[in-house]
Amino acid sequence: MVAPSVMFPEDVAQSIHQMEFARNLNSMGHDVNIIARRPKGSPPTEVWRWTSSMDPGGYRIDYDGETTLHRVRPGEIPLKRPFFTKRAKSIAKELTGSTSFDVIHDRGYLFGGAGIKVGQRSGLPSVLQIDDHWIETEARASMITSTTFYKEKALSWCKKAVPAATQSFTISTTLKRKVVEEWGADPSKVVTIPNGVDETRFRKEGDTWGLRDRFGLQDSRVAIFTGAIGPWHGTDRFINDLPSVIQEIPDLQAVIVGGSDNAVEELRKQAASVGIGDKVHFTGRVSHEDVPKILREADVAVAPYPPEDLGFCPFKILEYMAMEIPTVATDLPSLREIINDGEDGVLVDAHTGQWGLAMLIALEDRMMGQRAREKILSRFTWRRSTEALLDLYETAQVSV
Repeated sequence: MVAPSVMFPEDVAQSIHQMEFARNLNSMGHDVNIIARRPKGSPPTEVWRWTSSMDPGGYRIDYDGETTLHRVRPGEIPLKRPFFTKRAKSIAKELTGSTSFDVIHDRGYLFGGAGIKVGQRSGLPSVLQIDDHWIETEARASMITSTTFYKEKALSWCKKAVPAATQSFTISTTLKRKVVEEWGADPSKVVTIPNGVDETRFRKEGDTWGLRDRFGLQDSRVAIFTGAIGPWHGTDRFINDLPSVIQEIPDLQAVIVGGSDNAVEELRKQAASVGIGDKVHFTGRVSHEDVPKILREADVAVAPYPPEDLGFCPFKILEYMAMEIPTVATDLPSLREIINDGEDGVLVDAHTGQWGLAMLIALEDRMMGQRAREKILSRFTWRRSTEALLDLYETAQVSV
């Protein structure tokens, strides 16, 4: 796996994604090499063999494969992407020249493609991982990446790089459609492999974090949000809507889990400005290990995304549903691929949504959470996603 845009291991979604693929591939008897950036002080190369202590599920203990990490120093320099991409390409060339591999898995990002290029030169098949609409996502990051000039350069690169992969996968069919229509990918060479969840960790039985005791919520119904609190998460819009929600559900308290100190402070000020400062609570950044402990104390969970659909398959929604928590989310095409409205969750109109009514419906349906977990077990576990990835590897191998 060529993934130099990822700091590995790290307690964030992109790192967890690659770790879960590696862990499940190992459990099926396959060896994995990962090229990723490394935290300061960690060794440049490290071999991981999964043990029971690293596997909270407790049932995937005996692994036949192993994961070897080859770490790229991130460097404290501006515009460092070309440098870590070049270094990742060099490492991949060295590895393919000295070791036998079956496929190169390239975790894609704008102006990357190191794995694809090495695959072309070595004759190895490449599989490109597309986790989001890179151009639209980066446009939200800074003024430079939102300029017409940058977007045109990015689109030109995508139209060359994506078709160059032997096979590709997106995390939703909504994203696949964008990749095919906008980037010129061959639809027969792009499949959808949704994100997953570790269903052994994310289940309603287990220890709790003490959320209700910490914030004095013993007699309240708790609505929860988990995430990094970025502009694409919609937490600011949700807080603006909360006063009307609380009018319909007077005993409701909201807890925002995650986010940087600055992001939390901005939302705290916003909550106070709309008169609900005592109704919204913040944990700040927590470890992913603590997330299921926190979710066990929630009555309802929210994913209030803005109207623009970037083709996500959000970890948070899969984790909510695995925990059997009634889930209320923005009605977007990509989220309809996960939630069947009124059956295993409730979807809210992105522009004129009635969050209070939707949350009441979710809270009153006592079987919604159970149906949600059943869907997760049948379609959205990391094991199932990895099995689909293995099938794609095999397709790529016979395509070269």
